[in-house]
Amino acid sequence: MHANFRRDFFFWLGVLILPVFWSWFTLGPKHSKLSRGLAFGWLAGFTVVVVLTWPEMVGHYQFALANLQFISIAVGGGLFAWLVLRHIYHTGCPSFIDIVVFCWVVAVFTGSPASEQALENFCQQPLGFAHAMAILVPALLHFTLAPVQRELGDSA
Repeated sequence: MHANFRRDFFFWLGVLILPVFWSWFTLGPKHSKLSRGLAFGWLAGFTVVVVLTWPEMVGHYQFALANLQFISIAVGGGLFAWLVLRHIYHTGCPSFIDIVVFCWVVAVFTGSPASEQALENFCQQPLGFAHAMAILVPALLHFTLAPVQRELGDSA
């Protein structure tokens, strides 16, 4: 029961914070019509608020829009660090790859000279595919970590 409550809590928290992404998961057979109605009703309300406040929001987010390249690498680095910590927690012992990835993330965020130059070059590039991959790759690895760990645990 505890695992189901935790999973449901974080799922609905995701729907509340980012309904554009999480509401679509209520289309699965696990969710009732009421759950779908709540999720898509919140998505509709959220969309209306965004559309009505768009001109004001653009003015407030000019700084963020100008720094999307850095934001993508910061979020991607955070996701990689979290992934390593999840893997270490599950296995109980860090592997060589865990240590290398974690050191890379720490080096980027503490401003080592080599990573500072690479980060500066990355941030000066026009927003594009590489910036999306900086977030998408670690996010997809998070989705695959639990099933892979279950499979390896079952076969061992």
